Amino acid sequence: MDPATAPVRTTPRDERDLMIAATNAWVLAFDNLSTIPAWLSDALSRIATGGGFATRALYSDSDEVIFAATRPLALNGIDEVVSRHDLLDRALILNLPPIPEERRRPEETFWREFEDARPRILGALLDAVAEGLKNVNHVKLDRLPRMADFARWVVACEPALPWEPGAFMGAYAANRAEAVDLALESDLVASAIRELLTGREVWSGTATELLEALEEYTTDRQRNGRTWPRSARGLAGRVRRAATFLRTAGIDVEFTPTRAKQRIITLRQRMQTTPPTPPTPPKATQAQLNPVFEDGGVGGGVGGVDVSTPPPTPPILPTQKPSVEAGSACVGGVGGVGGVLSHSYLDGAAETGPCPVCSGGRFWISRAGSRICEACHPPESESLVARREVLAR
Repeated sequence: MDPATAPVRTTPRDERDLMIAATNAWVLAFDNLSTIPAWLSDALSRIATGGGFATRALYSDSDEVIFAATRPLALNGIDEVVSRHDLLDRALILNLPPIPEERRRPEETFWREFEDARPRILGALLDAVAEGLKNVNHVKLDRLPRMADFARWVVACEPALPWEPGAFMGAYAANRAEAVDLALESDLVASAIRELLTGREVWSGTATELLEALEEYTTDRQRNGRTWPRSARGLAGRVRRAATFLRTAGIDVEFTPTRAKQRIITLRQRMQTTPPTPPTPPKATQAQLNPVFEDGGVGGGVGGVDVSTPPPTPPILPTQKPSVEAGSACVGGVGGVGGVLSHSYLDGAAETGPCPVCSGGRFWISRAGSRICEACHPPESESLVARREVLAR
């Protein structure tokens, strides 16, 4: 079990203290955070996927001490404390609903009920681990996210988990798309780039020219803030940092060196086309509802799946409210949710193929430019509701 005596901690003063904490606990949990400085965000990203820290040993001149650890992290705060792209790309965002006063309970009652349920919880987790150990070497995913091993492990455990096989990847893709929206909205440079490319397909120029162009889409207060880059070099670094999530949102970023020892930045927006009429999504088959393993077998849930019925609803992660607006999305490519959604539609077979869960070819586009299957996760809007009523009649 975890040797740590404190279940939650305050943030460390420096990276050395963070690595010492990681070597003395199996889980790092930081409670009630208001902000995460840049150095801590980078250090937490390294610990999440594995990293080390070397320093001079005490009372010596040349001896070195190396700390190395890979640990799961839990960060809690009222504000959206994680905003840097690299840490968000490794995270699951959990927006917990408030507990009504009539449903609150004393700590003694909570722990008594938890202790009663502990054996069942532990048994269920061990069943999932046993299933994962049996399947993990045979799992084959068409696309791997940033946390590839994490995704493979959960898919391997799915036959023992309380949702249909294949549902996790849809919910995980929707959660990652929410992280993309959050990162782009909190990044002034990325937001200005998206405004710059509104109504145009390509912009090209030097970092100095880009800095001047982006100033037209920002206010004086934003440019005078600490987060706005002061030089062309600083802007180039910010664009590189945001490039991964910008590509997810449909904006390609290229840096091209020239003979004049300059670097040309090219921003290209991938144009989406709208089909004239929506195709009817076909029903899911058993092969699409179950994960495919390399040895030819398929994972199955308890009782199997009736392929004559619509595909099952993917699990709703704790980050999402149980509604259509932030529910589980079946995604073709990378999914996206959040806020008022664009009503642009595209043919699923045009670029990345149909929905991997229901084989539907009808998608809508989120604010981040992500593709979401309309059949599995329809957007909430008055026009869409009206259109469905007409079709029903």
